[in-house]
Amino acid sequence: KSGMLARVRVVDASPTEAIFVPAEAVEAIQAGSQVIVVRDGNPAPRAVKTGESFGDSIEITSGLAPGDTILVPRPRK
Repeated sequence: KSGMLARVRVVDASPTEAIFVPAEAVEAIQAGSQVIVVRDGNPAPRAVKTGESFGDSIEITSGLAPGDTILVPRPRK
């Protein structure tokens, strides 16, 4: 009601070490999502699980490791 006070506590549930990739690098497929990983100059599709979306980035919850190189398509004109 008007004039009443309340105490709130905001808890940030964001992962501390998340992997985020540009949204255009993630492709929807029948079984979920995939990205193109480049290893030794060779591109190959890899299934990934996605989490939250933040602006132009998508969180990858499994399927990628820090240091993996992915292919990001150029924006279409």
